[in-house]
Amino acid sequence: NGIIDNLGTLGGTQSIANAISDRGQVAGAALNAISDPFANNPLCTGCGTFAQTFLFVPAATQAHAFRWTEAGGMQDLGALGGPDSSASFVNRRGQIAGEFFTSFTPNSSTGVPTLDPFFWDNGTMVDIGTLGGTFGFPNWMNNSGQVVGVSNLAGDQATHAFLWDKKEGLKDLGTLGESFSEAIWINDAGEIVGDSSPTPTTDHAFLWKDGVMTDLGTVADDACSEAMSINSQGQIVGFGSADCFNEDHGFLSENGGPIVDLSTLVLPGSGVRLIEAIFINDRGEIAGRGKLSNGDEHAVVLFPCDENHSGIEGCDYSLVDAAAVAKTEPGHAAQPSSTAIDTSRMPVRLRDRLRGPMIRRQNRFGASTPK
Repeated sequence: NGIIDNLGTLGGTQSIANAISDRGQVAGAALNAISDPFANNPLCTGCGTFAQTFLFVPAATQAHAFRWTEAGGMQDLGALGGPDSSASFVNRRGQIAGEFFTSFTPNSSTGVPTLDPFFWDNGTMVDIGTLGGTFGFPNWMNNSGQVVGVSNLAGDQATHAFLWDKKEGLKDLGTLGESFSEAIWINDAGEIVGDSSPTPTTDHAFLWKDGVMTDLGTVADDACSEAMSINSQGQIVGFGSADCFNEDHGFLSENGGPIVDLSTLVLPGSGVRLIEAIFINDRGEIAGRGKLSNGDEHAVVLFPCDENHSGIEGCDYSLVDAAAVAKTEPGHAAQPSSTAIDTSRMPVRLRDRLRGPMIRRQNRFGASTPK
């Protein structure tokens, strides 16, 4: 209603709100006044991440996950044995997911304590655990309390997507062939999207459904792709990359079908080429990024020409031209491009480009990515 509320801190100098539920509950992290030996250490020097601190730059004290309500204010959720934690998601039921340091003892391979994802419900924080490695965090949680994310395996040489819920615990979703996968989003039907490596030099978007991981392939002859979001209708959006480094083509897939270059679906004359689709809601509306002819990049929103969006100027409300679909490349036909790929920078760079909510927050506070 036009008013900004200051949520405060836990006694320290900084705080950040990361998510808000339909009921107005907020989840985030805030500094307290207790000295933290890991406040300005890299999160993980050996696992491909690039954060300079756990949450804030600069920092000297602990960061703790919090839950905020209008009636109760900011509640410290603790950290389950270690100095730091952060709450990333809160759903309609008030359940929260985030990550935390499990102890004050640093691992020799990373220089910091083991980082685990957590699940919080009705006053109790549960350690989700990892798939055997020293690093894991959540990327999304649905309204049923199912959490997806990424975890290192034992030895920290491989990274796999995971699914966790109260009933079945932690599940390794596997990969498309190589040693990397990451689950980025889960809808309320339990369908999961993300990206994985079918070859040592490529990443492909995937759909995980009913226990099966399906390679969605690439679009517009791109070598790599990444799925970012899936709605309740099974519509998937993401982006493709020609060099596995930069975002080049936003895409849409219907129920795991061939992925379509979104720029082929935009009304002529917009002057915008869609380079990344980030979110899609249940009305089929897509938020993402577009590039103008002069190279400038703008935030964009796309509205479908359908029965729920009548009267949009220029819409003919016909089915997608079959020729547009034919331009896409199905998963089984996706091939790496030997001339377009800088193998010294990928696919790790593509994975780290949107590594996770925690990493994105740190970029806002001044951390940098390796070049």
